[in-house]
Amino acid sequence: QEKTAGLRENSTIMEKGSNLVRERAARAWERHLSWVPTLYLLRGIPYVAILALVPIVLNRMEVSNAVNLFCCSLALIPFILRPLLGRFSRQLTDCHHLILYAEVLMGLIFLAMGIVLRLKVWLPAFLLLFYAEALAAAFHDVGIGRYFMICSERRFYQQVPATRAAATCAAFALALGIPAMVGGNLEVIHRRIPMAWSTVCELLGGFILLLAVYHAVVLVPLGEQLVRKRNDYKALLLEDLRKLTDRRYFRFEMLFLLLFLLPEGFFYRVGILFLVDPGSNGGLSLSPQELAFTQGTVGAFGMLLGCLLGGRCIHLHGFRYWLWPMTLAITLPKVFYVLMAYTLTTSFSLITLSVFLEQFGFGFGIMAFVAYLAHLSRGYHPVMFYSYCFALAAIGITVSGALSGILADYLGYRIYFALLMLLSLTSYLAAAFVRTEPIEGLKL
Repeated sequence: QEKTAGLRENSTIMEKGSNLVRERAARAWERHLSWVPTLYLLRGIPYVAILALVPIVLNRMEVSNAVNLFCCSLALIPFILRPLLGRFSRQLTDCHHLILYAEVLMGLIFLAMGIVLRLKVWLPAFLLLFYAEALAAAFHDVGIGRYFMICSERRFYQQVPATRAAATCAAFALALGIPAMVGGNLEVIHRRIPMAWSTVCELLGGFILLLAVYHAVVLVPLGEQLVRKRNDYKALLLEDLRKLTDRRYFRFEMLFLLLFLLPEGFFYRVGILFLVDPGSNGGLSLSPQELAFTQGTVGAFGMLLGCLLGGRCIHLHGFRYWLWPMTLAITLPKVFYVLMAYTLTTSFSLITLSVFLEQFGFGFGIMAFVAYLAHLSRGYHPVMFYSYCFALAAIGITVSGALSGILADYLGYRIYFALLMLLSLTSYLAAAFVRTEPIEGLKL
């Protein structure tokens, strides 16, 4: 009887706790437009730093492309481990505090990166801080996912896709366009490259800390219960993998996740370095200011238009109807880089137009990947399946990115981009093997 009474009391406490969480989540969702854009903006900044900003900083500091892209690709490992980090974080703190702690940590690390750049021997400490930044960003990503799931009760993905796309693309402008512009101008003013990019890192760190203060004010603490028992992570991982492999089209799904974005992993960072490398290395010799305009402003705007148009097309006609056009859109515009590599054009207008078309095609085509990822994440434990699917995609991007700099240095930009067009066949292969099951609420 005492055990029964204790169980009833615990059940009553848990029910009151869950009711309190639902009330706070509903209150937070009523004003979601005050924090959804800024959270997604801050969520995108570390991705932009890993994919674009830090490679540019290392390039300006005269680090070879092979070392540059290999070291930057390693920063994606925390995102591969995202499922385990999600399990572990539930024992540490609730999602509200996880978001705030991660944001403060990311801001402080960027400030430290700026200080380290002024040292004579800077590369080992800079990379160590960079990897710590990536780990904090992965925890931040986990916290945002949990916070959205609780607040929106899974309505978020249907209600505010335009807000998410706009905020993510704004991250490219704020973490690439503006920093590259500022860094280029400071190089001219100070005539010292380390001082210029040190200031950029410090300004970016200060901006992140300001957003952390803002989120401390606007985010509603949900007070969800922590997982107090000690987890057997090996057993949990095996159980999760069993659930994944039990899916009907598991092999086809994994093939799509690994191969669809594989050419993009080989392309994106090499494409940026191609724009800024001097002509003696086969590049187009753009200044940081010119890169900020082409890639960080015009390119980000093209990607935003592509994302919005792609999302609208899938909403109207379904994923399968637009799969092949989107696959063509994400692969064919790379031919502009082949042409620029062989002609070494000096026309800034042509370069800007090529970057815009490539980024527009990427934005339009990536929505096929996003829609399929949403499809795979529906049903039982959607956040868990999303984490594992995202991790599989990150594996392909990490491996391809690590090899891209070595191959680009060995082959040269001309042959590299030409072979990349052949490698794009992997995206068509992935699209050919797509299998889908009808799921309520998702037009396929």
